[in-house]
Amino acid sequence: MGTARATAVQSTLRGYLCDIVDGVAHVLVLAECFVVYIEMIRSSITHTTNVEDAVAAHVYTEVARGIDKRLWCLEAYLDQGGQVLNGAGTQHP
Repeated sequence: MGTARATAVQSTLRGYLCDIVDGVAHVLVLAECFVVYIEMIRSSITHTTNVEDAVAAHVYTEVARGIDKRLWCLEAYLDQGGQVLNGAGTQHP
């Protein structure tokens, strides 16, 4: 079941708040979503490494690199505006 609808139903990510109109609020919520997402990806890297699925671990690692970079950009933007995410640090830009 690889449809968007089936994926959305099974997702553990919360739905995005579509009524946000303030730009900084949008970036803050987006960054918070990315924090949850990267934690899930890192957990998947650990799991696939533990079960010795090197290919899946590599795919997850590549996804994590992109998410880390985007999260770093969002956090940098928020930091410039005086907003700081609680505990949402990335390992590298």
